[in-house]
Amino acid sequence: MKFKKTLLLALLICLFSTAFALIATACSNNDDKAKHTHTYTDTVTPATCTEQGYTTHTCVDCNDSYVDTYVDALGHKYREIVIPATCTEQGYTVHKCSRCNDSYADTYVDALGHDYEDSVVEATCTDQGYTTHQCTRCDDSYVDAYVDALDHDYEDSVTDATCTKKGYTTHQCTRCDDSYVDTYVDAKGHDYEDSVVDATCTERGYTLHQCKNCNNSYKDNYTDALGHDFVEGVCTKCNKQELSEGIEYVLSSDETYYIVKSMGTCEDTTVVLKGEIDEIPVKEIATRAFASKTTLTSVVIPEGITQIGSSAFESCTKLVSVTIPASITSIGNNAFKSCSALNGVYITDIVKWCQITFGNADASPISNAKGLYLKGELITELQINDNSLISISNYAFYCAKFTSVTIISSSFTTISSKAFSTCSSLQSAVFSCPKLNYIGDSAFNACTKLKSVTIPSTATTNWTCSATGQVIQLTQTQMKTPTTLATLLTGQYVGFIWTRK
Repeated sequence: MKFKKTLLLALLICLFSTAFALIATACSNNDDKAKHTHTYTDTVTPATCTEQGYTTHTCVDCNDSYVDTYVDALGHKYREIVIPATCTEQGYTVHKCSRCNDSYADTYVDALGHDYEDSVVEATCTDQGYTTHQCTRCDDSYVDAYVDALDHDYEDSVTDATCTKKGYTTHQCTRCDDSYVDTYVDAKGHDYEDSVVDATCTERGYTLHQCKNCNNSYKDNYTDALGHDFVEGVCTKCNKQELSEGIEYVLSSDETYYIVKSMGTCEDTTVVLKGEIDEIPVKEIATRAFASKTTLTSVVIPEGITQIGSSAFESCTKLVSVTIPASITSIGNNAFKSCSALNGVYITDIVKWCQITFGNADASPISNAKGLYLKGELITELQINDNSLISISNYAFYCAKFTSVTIISSSFTTISSKAFSTCSSLQSAVFSCPKLNYIGDSAFNACTKLKSVTIPSTATTNWTCSATGQVIQLTQTQMKTPTTLATLLTGQYVGFIWTRK
C-alpha cells in the first residue's frame, strides 16, 4: 500500500514538471514573436463578372497573412449575336459575355416557313412531266403534279431506192430525235443508155454508157484520135489553125512567162502564136516583133497574151486580118500603123475591148481596118448592154465604121478622149447611162455624119466643158436636145473636156 502511494506521488511530480517546462517554452516563443518583423508578398486576385477582386498579403517567414484592397465585381459585358430565323428554325438573339462564358438568349422570332417557287418540267416522249417546288431560301424541295409521258409521234418519209442503194421508210418523231427505219426496198440497179462519141482530131472516140436514173457512166470501145489534116494552115476536119513553127520566143527576166520576140525562121503567111510553151504562159508580143513583115497576111493571137508592144505590126502592108483575145489589156504606140490592107479585126468580148489601153490612134487595129467582128459577126451598129461596162478607153473605136452606137449600163461613167473620133459613118449615139459624168476631148471629132447624141434626162444637169482656160456652163436644154448635143460635141466644143458634177 505504502509502495503504491509512493509511485503515484512520483508520477504526479513528473507530470507537473513536464507541464511547467511546456509553459516556460511557450512563454519564451511568445516573447520571440513579439520581437519578429513580417515580410509580406502581395497576391492580387482580379475581380470577375460575379466575384470581388482583392489583394492577399502573406509573410514569407511565418505565413502570416491578411486581405485588403477589395474591388467590386465587374458585372457581365454582353455582346449581342443575332441568329436569323430559317424556314424551319426560330431566330433569336444571343447575349454572350465577352469576359466569361456566361450567355443567355431572348428576342425570339418565329421560323419563316418555306417560300416555294414552282418550275414545270414538261413531259417528253419517254419521261413523265412534273412540277418541282423549290424553296427560294433553302435547299428544300418536293415534286408533284406528275404528267404521263407523251409517247412518240412519228412522221414518215420515204427514201426511194436508187441504182445502188436500197429504199426505205424513216419514221422520225416530231417531238424528239428518236427515229427508226423499216420497209426496205431493193436497189434498182443501173439502166444504161449507150451513145457513141466520135473520135476527133485530138481526142479518142468511145461509147458512153450513161445510166438513165443517175449520173453513173462508163466508157469503152475506144477508137484512136483522127489526127489533124492541115491544108494551108487549117485542119480540113476541125478547122483548127495550125500553130506556127519557127517563131522566136524568149523568157521574161523573171522567167515566169514567154515573150514573142520576132518572126524568127517562120515563113508562114498566116501566123498562129502559141499560148504556152512547156506549161509556161506566153504573155507579151515585143516591140517591133513583126514590123515590116510584108508577107504576113493573118495573125491569130491566143488567149492569155496581155500586151502588144509598140510598132509590133507596123508596116505589115499585106496584113488582112488580126484576132485579138479578151486577155489583151494594152497595145503600144503605132502597133498597127500603116497596116493598110487590114480588112477585119476579130474579137470575142466587146466590154474587154473597151477597157484596152491604146497608146495612140495607130495602136488600134480598127484605125486601118474595114470592119470589127464580134464572135465572127461584122458590127455595123454597136450595141452594148452590160452593167459591168464603166468606161470606153481612148481610141477604142477610132475610125470605126459603125452607123450607130447604143450603150446601156447603170455603171457607165466615162467616154474617154477620141473614143469615137473619125467615125465617119456614125449618125447617132445613145447612152442610156444615168451615171455618165465625163466626155473626153475630141471624143466625137470628125464624126461628120453624127446628127444625134442622146443621154438620160437625169444626166443632163450641171455640165461644164473646158479647154485652154475656158470654162463653159452648159444648159440643161442643150444637154437634153440630141441634135444640139451632137452639134456641140462635133463642132463648137469638140476639143473641150466635158464634166458633170
